[in-house]
Amino acid sequence: MQRFLPFLLILLICHARAGELRLATPGGAPPQIHHRPGVEDQVQYALEDLRHYLGRLAGEEPVVTTATPEGAGVAIHVGDVSENRELGAIIEEKGLGEEGFVIDVSERAIRIVGGSKFGTAFGVYELLERLGVRWLFPGEWGEVVPPPGEVRLPLGRITDKPVFAVRRMATNRADEPMGAWMRRQRHNSRGFGGHSHLVSPRQYGEAHPEWYALVNGVRDHKNFSLYKLCHSNPEMVRQAGEDLLKLIHRRKANQEVRTRGGYPHLEADYTQISISPTDGGGFCQCAECAKMGSISDRLQIFANTLAGIVRQEFPDHSVGYYGAYSEAQMPPVVRADPGVIVYATTWTRNFFQPITSPFNTPYRQKIEAFVKQSPRMGIRDFDGLTKWWGPGPLSLVDVHAVDYPWYAKHGVEGIITEAGIGWGPRGYSYYLMSKLWWNPYADVEALKRDFVTHAYGEAFVPMWRYHQRLDEAKIHPTPAALYAMRSDLEEAARLARDPKARLRIDTLRACFRIWDVYERKGQGGATQEELAQALQLMRSIDSSACPLFEKQISEEDAALVALDAEGLHQLLNTVELPAPGSPLRQWSSEQDLRLVAYPGQDALPGTSDLGMNFRFGPHTLLIAAKAGEPLEVWQQGSSHTAWQLYGPELALIDEGLASGDGAVLIKRAAPGDGIYTLTFSTGGSRPRLHTSNQRVVAKAASAQERLHPFGQAEQYFYVPKGTKEFAIIAKAWEPFTMAITGPGGEADIYPKTEQKAQVFTEHRVQVPEGLDGDVWKISLKGGKKEFFLLGIPPFLASEPSRLLIPPEGS
Repeated sequence: MQRFLPFLLILLICHARAGELRLATPGGAPPQIHHRPGVEDQVQYALEDLRHYLGRLAGEEPVVTTATPEGAGVAIHVGDVSENRELGAIIEEKGLGEEGFVIDVSERAIRIVGGSKFGTAFGVYELLERLGVRWLFPGEWGEVVPPPGEVRLPLGRITDKPVFAVRRMATNRADEPMGAWMRRQRHNSRGFGGHSHLVSPRQYGEAHPEWYALVNGVRDHKNFSLYKLCHSNPEMVRQAGEDLLKLIHRRKANQEVRTRGGYPHLEADYTQISISPTDGGGFCQCAECAKMGSISDRLQIFANTLAGIVRQEFPDHSVGYYGAYSEAQMPPVVRADPGVIVYATTWTRNFFQPITSPFNTPYRQKIEAFVKQSPRMGIRDFDGLTKWWGPGPLSLVDVHAVDYPWYAKHGVEGIITEAGIGWGPRGYSYYLMSKLWWNPYADVEALKRDFVTHAYGEAFVPMWRYHQRLDEAKIHPTPAALYAMRSDLEEAARLARDPKARLRIDTLRACFRIWDVYERKGQGGATQEELAQALQLMRSIDSSACPLFEKQISEEDAALVALDAEGLHQLLNTVELPAPGSPLRQWSSEQDLRLVAYPGQDALPGTSDLGMNFRFGPHTLLIAAKAGEPLEVWQQGSSHTAWQLYGPELALIDEGLASGDGAVLIKRAAPGDGIYTLTFSTGGSRPRLHTSNQRVVAKAASAQERLHPFGQAEQYFYVPKGTKEFAIIAKAWEPFTMAITGPGGEADIYPKTEQKAQVFTEHRVQVPEGLDGDVWKISLKGGKKEFFLLGIPPFLASEPSRLLIPPEGS
């Protein structure tokens, strides 16, 4: 905890003085920016920003000089100049490190200096933000710059530094505006490159096939993309060490700017090197590797050895690898050396509940166990992946506001997140994520208000409602919530007077319209006029705003031209919002433990099969059991399935990793009567689960608790008495068909439907009179898909006799 006290205190005004500095006044002398000759790259970028934005604020370009400023203008001394020498001692005294900074505002001057070129640059961005500048989204549409006028700043001294040392966002289609946005949000790149291709078989495979993993009796030294190493081979380890040293020497010698994810850096600044295996399974099965311990232990031993080699010559460097992924789920027994940083992946957690949630207990405990053996930890997260979450709006702000302080408390050094483009529907989440990376203890509500105020001006009230609804939904708002959010946007578009505020609102409106057409196209219902309109909208908004690609809308009409802001606004005013049906009841998880057996079905099911192949997760099974009754679940198919079992009081009873065909997830006696909750994640595998228990249902309650079955699935569900309609909300990764039949397999209730849309689509089902209060069946055929239920209890079973339903009258 001691290492974080400077952040908890964050002495933003360490030496307060009365009064304020008039940095610029209309008709007055312009400010003078003073720096030393030959400044380094990051300082140069920051100085260009300072000159540009200060000129816009003051209405006059500031003077930029390497000489001691003279004359009437306020002097801004930036970086390593003689005027800032005393501040350097403060950086050391307060332990601000390379990325910390000091800003001193006196009656006649501003002094900014950091612990390195990065710290100095971050100090400049802090100054500009305190003057009202914001970079909400990449590019000009995301800039907020107050109009020219008198520029004032309170006198005093500001010191600050980041809590997390690594703050990196890996996104697709990254370009210069995105890189500038990340730089101004104070992201960084320490050089960890994710999955490495260390000791590539392209280079060494023919001469040394023994260096590569033995899998099912074969060493596949020609698998150039997903190969694994034989970690017990000393010659391979020696070669890996040599290759790492060569890589560092090349980095040190390279003084050319490299753009990574749009963010310009020097490779010479990188101090972390990835030795992480390629993605997926396939680790070595040879006897010598087995003697090294678990996959986690082998990776830890390998990392320790290479860190020792590297740090003999480069003591400030570290090696890193991904932990808690693929076959390496359990924490290592071997302790990491100081030169090793482990980035724990988060794919087995529930992304939409905070780490303190009971259903994230296994992941939370795993991180705690990893930290004990690997004191230097990072987090490899996933924000806004279109492939996973679809192209709609998303907000992980409230989850991150809980997670990040917890990570900081447990010594996590940094966060790298993989995120898809789409600053329209996701920019709010990305922006606040960045602020919390710097200071996870910041006032989140104040940050939210600051964002909405600066982004939308006069339209604050409806846009505040919009973001409150989004925060509540987190992802995939219900049709009713989505309609309310889009209505908020329509109101905001009428209120906004500032051209940029209106453009930001219109960009969101355009993204939703494009999403509408994309969904209709997936269902075969989009007209050519609609496709052309969506394509024109895409070309009329910033290229970073929409998560979709043009080719996902149309391959034609290359001649369509972009509209100007007024043309965009007028076109969007012609769009009618698709009105939702009446709101459907969402299931409350608090009712899970009150479920009872479906009456009149006492016979044991004729099969152990749960009726579907489960992909990804986390998925949830609810099992009703009596005290002493065996709880037994096993898998059919090759999978590494991480699972957790909770008791009737939602206390974690057990957890583990089931690996391979026939592997057992749980086999134990129930400690008492009640509902037991089994959560599990299968990754990209798709095993079929079996159980000997009679009463077992799979839960599909929301976009956060959806089912992801593969292939054919036939499931039974209960339609309570009095139900008039309900909905199946489904997404097609691959085309699939759906059919719903009523009690006893009678005539189709919902016409057999093919879905192609790769976004969640609502299928409303009307309940015929007299068919409520009974069991129905849904049949799904096709490839990868996701779905959940609204308006009815969201529980499905492979046999009616397995069903659990709410007690009568609930």
